[in-house]
Amino acid sequence: MIKKIFLLAIALFFSACAVATKNSAKNQGVIRVNEVVKIQTQCYNPSDSKAYEAKIQGLTYVSDVGLKYCANKRTVDKSPSLKKVYIHRIYDLDENKKISMSEKTSYYIDENFNYYFYVFLKQELHNRGIVVVENVQDSPYILKINLSFTDFYSRFNSNSLYSAIKGQLEIQNINNNKKIGIKTKQEIRGFNKVNELPFYTQLLIKQMANKAADIISSL
Repeated sequence: MIKKIFLLAIALFFSACAVATKNSAKNQGVIRVNEVVKIQTQCYNPSDSKAYEAKIQGLTYVSDVGLKYCANKRTVDKSPSLKKVYIHRIYDLDENKKISMSEKTSYYIDENFNYYFYVFLKQELHNRGIVVVENVQDSPYILKINLSFTDFYSRFNSNSLYSAIKGQLEIQNINNNKKIGIKTKQEIRGFNKVNELPFYTQLLIKQMANKAADIISSL
């Protein structure tokens, strides 16, 4: 009996360690993405094509969302009253779609897309002066947000990576009931390290959160 209790305690300990390690890795992923965006020292207006090309780790990064926006050029919420948002549910991408293909093989991207989107969306909303609440607080004016990842395409060769992601954003309150498709893409010229696939996928998810925040801010 004592032996069984001892073995159970060991199993629980290692299980807790595994969860802590994975959570730490996620946090490090978020920190790294934010640091990369932050170090883009020269910034541009979102209407400038230069805002959509950046140097990351010596590689040319091209996207349809400007990583080099000036902080004061974001789509700041201009509504007369303080906007509040409740992020209700973020649905992860199907595991069988988390694949990046090369000419010879395929690689599984072992990441929780919904986790990164949730964290990045909260940050992007905060940057726009929008308050994120933990529940609807019985107010019919709080925007309730759901998002479902619907598709992901990623392919690379010896010197480049191209990825694109799609999702459906749902926005609801007493004045809104919208379903809006969102998609974003990236190209990394000079890409040659397979172990960096998760990092660039996280950047792609941040782009999607940026687009979602712009849509929410415009309502």
